[in-house]
Amino acid sequence: MSFKTLSTLHPIMCRSGPSTGRNVQISDAELQVMFSNVYEEANVHYNNTNGTFTAQVKGAYFFDLMLCAENQSGGDNTRITFGFDIKEGVAAVQRRETYACGELGGTGQTVQYGFKQIVTLGVGDWVQLRIYGNAGGNQIYNPNTCHYNVFLISAFS
Repeated sequence: MSFKTLSTLHPIMCRSGPSTGRNVQISDAELQVMFSNVYEEANVHYNNTNGTFTAQVKGAYFFDLMLCAENQSGGDNTRITFGFDIKEGVAAVQRRETYACGELGGTGQTVQYGFKQIVTLGVGDWVQLRIYGNAGGNQIYNPNTCHYNVFLISAFS
């Protein structure tokens, strides 16, 4: 395998969301359609109806997901488990997740959750945004306070 290193992180996909305020208990369906505002995209195959990024170039990718919300349930800790399902070639789908607990004691406090992963993908492999569990209540996701970025770190030939 030979490596073709890029001089800088080349943005493949930079998105933010939601496009309008959302007062929801975050779920797969909500997360997967949240990132509708496009800032930069190059050679991207991203399905905004199911939150799936499909690699068009074989290489190492950096995935950066940030959720920012205002707690709407006083005394609730806004606990969520979220991350990515990853499908590489013929292997079974892999689950990469993080558990986040905002430990918010009152309504209206803001919390940020972030999750970052480096993944090697072949052409046609995919990564899907997922919420695996939500023990919290409703949160408000304000316009453009969350982001989802994908960078190609190094292309492989």
